[in-house]
Amino acid sequence: MDQKKKDLIEAAINFWADKFTKPTYGDRENGQLEGFESMLATRVRLLANTNTEITSAKIDVFKASLRKILTEKSSIVEKCILDTDWEPEYPLSDCLMEADLPSTFFPMQAIMWVNFEDHTVRVRIGNSDSKQIYPQI
Repeated sequence: MDQKKKDLIEAAINFWADKFTKPTYGDRENGQLEGFESMLATRVRLLANTNTEITSAKIDVFKASLRKILTEKSSIVEKCILDTDWEPEYPLSDCLMEADLPSTFFPMQAIMWVNFEDHTVRVRIGNSDSKQIYPQI
């Protein structure tokens, strides 16, 4: 595998893995909920996250699992989508289970496009505009 694909895969992996060490909360991360519903969702997520043991070993298992899946996909498809609706979808859900990590650190209604052909990674959270995170522009 060429270095561009490796860097692309690492950028995608790190976006999700960073959510465990630098979590964010708010309307955007709560699937565009607003007002009381968003506040309630944030409190539930904070409560769940506060009572969860996040270790570097668990994060490493998550990263290795996602790296394996993306590496395999990079040789057979041009693009891969990683997304959450209200909960993470496959393959994120499987990587979380393998690492024994909760889904509550991930934003709701997020979508990531990993394009192995043009070597870009784009992310959209909620109704916001998509943003290219790799390569950074």
